[in-house]
Amino acid sequence: MLVRQHFDIQGAAEFLELSVSDVEYYIKEGELRYGIDNFYFSQMMLVPLAMLTEEQRKKILATHGAYYESERGSPVVLSETSFKATKPIKPQQYLYFKHTAIKDCFWFDTGGEEGSAGLIYTLVLEALDCSLVSLWSKSKDESRDWFAAICNVGKFAAWNHHYDDFDYDQPIYPCVLTLEELERFAEKLTGQSTSLVVEEASQDEPFKLPQVTNDIAEAMCEYGNRYFREHSKIPKPAQLRNYMLEHGSDDLKLTYDSREKEFSFGGERLSDRQFKYRRSMYLNNSAD
Repeated sequence: MLVRQHFDIQGAAEFLELSVSDVEYYIKEGELRYGIDNFYFSQMMLVPLAMLTEEQRKKILATHGAYYESERGSPVVLSETSFKATKPIKPQQYLYFKHTAIKDCFWFDTGGEEGSAGLIYTLVLEALDCSLVSLWSKSKDESRDWFAAICNVGKFAAWNHHYDDFDYDQPIYPCVLTLEELERFAEKLTGQSTSLVVEEASQDEPFKLPQVTNDIAEAMCEYGNRYFREHSKIPKPAQLRNYMLEHGSDDLKLTYDSREKEFSFGGERLSDRQFKYRRSMYLNNSAD
């Protein structure tokens, strides 16, 4: 079964069961971050800022509103040996950017190149765990050097052009909000774990029935423990959902409406949020 991996503002509002204005508020406050697709940095390498020296970090963080295309404008350039010492990695599918950082970025007011008006560039992004990361490109002039590069993170909408400038209090477009970011934010918003990080596997079965049980509780615990036995790890909410749909849809009379974000267990409805809450509760029972 295909699982939707990113949403626009309307879709995020439906997923979180919030209003569109609430989602826009959390975006503008920097609580809910834009997802930047690997398409924009697939040819670069990623280095966590924590792997750089203090002086290098300061230079990168102090470089606001910069635009450049080569090492000549970069605040930090490293030899290949020094660069390898930072243990660079290939970037993951998504990196993240806070709306509150826009004011410190570079953007084209009118466009130095055709179609570039409103494009926004930054030197620092975030990983899913909110740690700061930098992107690095190989020098074209000195083939063995690497430099801290900038990355396009989005664009101001055309209607947001006022008096020869853009209003950075408005969401940028395309506004991509990823599934993993929405799950991270939902955990923070509700206080209920959505287990983005795989929990430590124990020898005992991790899902335990509550004292007062029902068919849904029994199904979730049974299939959660089956997943655990097969994969030696506790399933995330999406993993448990997909596993139950793949292996138990007939026996459980289970369906899932991706538009409504709702399960049907033999006609009994359960929202995505209720499913995540129950999963967390059955795991908490195992710790008693």
